[in-house]
Amino acid sequence: MTVAAPSVVVFGSLHYDIIVKGPHRPRKGETVTGSAWYPKCGGKGGNQAVSAAKYGVKSAMIGAVAEDSFGHALKVNLDAHGVDIRSVRTVSGEGSGMSVAIFDADGDYGAVIVSGSNLALSEEDVSTAAELFRSDAVLVLQNEVPDAANVLAAQAMKKAGGRVVLNAAPARLPSADLVALVDVVVVNAVEAEALAEVPEVNSLDRLWSPPAFWAAIIPRPLLPRAVMVWLLSRMAAMRPRSLRSRSNSSVPTAPATSSSARLQQNWRGARRWSGR
Repeated sequence: MTVAAPSVVVFGSLHYDIIVKGPHRPRKGETVTGSAWYPKCGGKGGNQAVSAAKYGVKSAMIGAVAEDSFGHALKVNLDAHGVDIRSVRTVSGEGSGMSVAIFDADGDYGAVIVSGSNLALSEEDVSTAAELFRSDAVLVLQNEVPDAANVLAAQAMKKAGGRVVLNAAPARLPSADLVALVDVVVVNAVEAEALAEVPEVNSLDRLWSPPAFWAAIIPRPLLPRAVMVWLLSRMAAMRPRSLRSRSNSSVPTAPATSSSARLQQNWRGARRWSGR
């Protein structure tokens, strides 16, 4: 029997990115002559909504942009990729979220992000998008919008019977109220190191050596059902409620060029480990 893929609702950030390439990143007071620049529609929320749509998953975005050219471009980009943008609100008095990233010749970069309209996400946005919160839906959150707004969206999805995934990036300790509503937490190795306060995460066992962040700051009944950590080319997963590591049974990561079938296989494995 074929099981239909759940719809994905992304609540979060939209940034218009300016990418600059140069020989090196400027030091304090230095002006560097670059070789190229180009715009890119991003924000972790926008990227996630587009990625889901590219894999054929019904995708909707709940976000906020401003009445400017950046906001217009962000909405056009989402719409062009098949993302439902009816819940992307246009706000006044703020500029759209944006960033400037400088890449050097080695591919390393530094960036400055201005959140702008993303900080306007509120209960109004959750209420307006009420029809998107359903039992067959998955809500995806990130840390580029206020924690309080994430809590409101997560509460709405849990009330409807759906699942909640938190991509805890950039690294920021989530509130206990948010963690209590999250089914799956996704971080990369760098974010896991920052949150767990360990020097290097190369297996999930390291996350449960004191002072591991979930075990240290959240009561065990409130732990998420699963934590996933992207470790270079592989994804490791565990069930923190039982404190049983699954790092010895890692699920291969789906690279950008992988098939939709591989991505769906990874999701099924993650859902099985989360107990859902």
